[in-house]
Amino acid sequence: MRGAWVKISGISSPIACSKGGGLRLSPNRNYGQPYTKDGQHIPRVCVLYYRRGPNEIYYEIEVFVDILLAEYCLREIVQREQLLESKIVLAERNGYKAAGCHDELIQLLRQYSKAEYDLYIAESRLPVGPVHKSYHTLRQNPVWFLRSELVEDCKARGGCCGRSCGCCQTRHERTTRPKGFGHCTPSCECCISERGFEYSPEELKSFAENFKNQLLDDNPAYIVQMADVFFLLPLVTEGEKPSRQIEEQRGDVTRRKGIFKRR
Repeated sequence: MRGAWVKISGISSPIACSKGGGLRLSPNRNYGQPYTKDGQHIPRVCVLYYRRGPNEIYYEIEVFVDILLAEYCLREIVQREQLLESKIVLAERNGYKAAGCHDELIQLLRQYSKAEYDLYIAESRLPVGPVHKSYHTLRQNPVWFLRSELVEDCKARGGCCGRSCGCCQTRHERTTRPKGFGHCTPSCECCISERGFEYSPEELKSFAENFKNQLLDDNPAYIVQMADVFFLLPLVTEGEKPSRQIEEQRGDVTRRKGIFKRR
């Protein structure tokens, strides 16, 4: 069962947390490794936790992984749709028919609907508490994904954030979809134009599988990084003046929507 629990004085019980800030997730001590405790063999355990006073709140990583994979799938579908729509416009401009593109767009309609529901199910499994509140607060800002860590990740993967095209900054404005905008996937139209070719369906599946394997790896470095930036608000230390980017991510720029009030 996917979920979270709180450890109080060595006793595990269902999670019951109050709201708070400055959260940081860490892997459990024996992350990804089987071990023996009191003569009992414990199988591979992968959990992340954070501290609330004297207590430790633990989350099974599948809670995070399921959401990350569902969001990736939505991003890839939306970017594929944008690519096909551009192909259709170009074909019609040159007097050609693009029946294949129209057929694939119909298939993507079904895929988007399923992926959106998969994300809904995954989000519903995120236990109520500070991480749940932070995750949903973050997504009230339509450009939450422009935080510096994800911009650098996009650059490192050869995405648009490493170029001056500005695609990631305006991606949410170029789709009518309520979800699925974010950084580049291998289906990004601009990235395809830059590298000069499209990946095959098999190669696209391998990219998604590699992303999943990274998240589930016995080394927790990647899942910790992704969980921090996808689920937690940017951390501002006491006395530090937030940058404009952090202010935007925390919602100050969108305060006209009533999301936050500046103190």
